[in-house]
Amino acid sequence: MISLKIDGKLVKAERGATILQAAQKLGLEIPTLCHHPALEPYAACRICMVEVIKERKSELVTACNTAVQQGMTVWTKSNRALAARKMNLELLMARAPKVKIIRAMAAEYGIKKIRFPVENPEEDCILCGLCVRVCESVVGASAICFANRGSDRTWSKPFDKASDTCIACGVCTYLCPTGAIQMEAETAQQFRERPGEHRECRYSLMGILPYALCANSFRCAQCEVDQRFRDHMDTHPIFVARNCDLESVSAYHEFLKRVRKE
Repeated sequence: MISLKIDGKLVKAERGATILQAAQKLGLEIPTLCHHPALEPYAACRICMVEVIKERKSELVTACNTAVQQGMTVWTKSNRALAARKMNLELLMARAPKVKIIRAMAAEYGIKKIRFPVENPEEDCILCGLCVRVCESVVGASAICFANRGSDRTWSKPFDKASDTCIACGVCTYLCPTGAIQMEAETAQQFRERPGEHRECRYSLMGILPYALCANSFRCAQCEVDQRFRDHMDTHPIFVARNCDLESVSAYHEFLKRVRKE
């Protein structure tokens, strides 16, 4: 275990844990728009900046991907940390000015106007990478990817075409913090056009249900199975499907089987 101080409070964390994880253990909130516990840290949004003091040296680091060290002191709301967050929030505001969550965070930090030019007032993607990373590392489909470089970088589909590897799980939409990515009509239509024996329910494709055909024409938002799952569970089904806890997965199987019979 590692001993460190966060905002003056002594905390112990496992070796290899991040500052963000240690702070959450104390109930301290550090804002982030690109982090999810099921994914490797990415440090794209850079609004989780904190000030770290170690051996009388001070530096600004991203809390989501910086490992704790013995004896370090972390200040989550120092003047330097808050100034860095404000700067990064201004940059995000300049990129995606209409996004509600960014506007709300900016208001919370007292940002009333931005000092940077807005190139596209309708942009809503902040390149957090959650959609691309979850599709690759959790779903295992890699149905979406990053395209281009630098200021032209964006998320896309391989070769800009609907991917055959997409299982319509919708976790990309579920994790997107800004609403930039939605379940596309063409994806649903692609599934509807499949022969009857290949029109598998997305819960079947995710591995939660045994082979089951979709009887709802892939209108998942209107599906009773989907609605009841969300009423009873606290996460997206893909995280259940990819969980190694077989007892839990089996319990979910039984639950969904029961739902289908009612």
